[in-house]
Amino acid sequence: MAENNDPKKSTEEAIKEMYERLLKAERVAAVSEINTTLSHEINNPLTAIIINAQIYENKIKNKGMLNEEEIKQFVDIVIEQSKRMKKIMEDLRHMTKVISEEYIEGSQMVNIRKSAEESTKDKDDTPKPYVEFNP
Repeated sequence: MAENNDPKKSTEEAIKEMYERLLKAERVAAVSEINTTLSHEINNPLTAIIINAQIYENKIKNKGMLNEEEIKQFVDIVIEQSKRMKKIMEDLRHMTKVISEEYIEGSQMVNIRKSAEESTKDKDDTPKPYVEFNP
């Protein structure tokens, strides 16, 4: 194979290679940011559900039953946290713009709420109304 001695072509190839590496690095950073965000946003409500389920499981094992107020409290927590996760997923579905903020130790996290709001603004910058479905 003949060696390429054309300095212009070598420079163009080097620039193209650097550009491709930069694009790959940006994609990796974006995926990392989304992973951090989803991990944080989904794990918080799931943790609340799991902890409360374990608390009530222990109460059932120790007492054999729960009173109506305890059952209602548990169900309310599960519903509230499930709605929170549903809202996160709905906001993700509406996102076309990404607004990032510093999270911990210099890592970035997408602000899902702000990103969804920015993505759904009308041309006159008035946020579109958000309709929540409550069956």
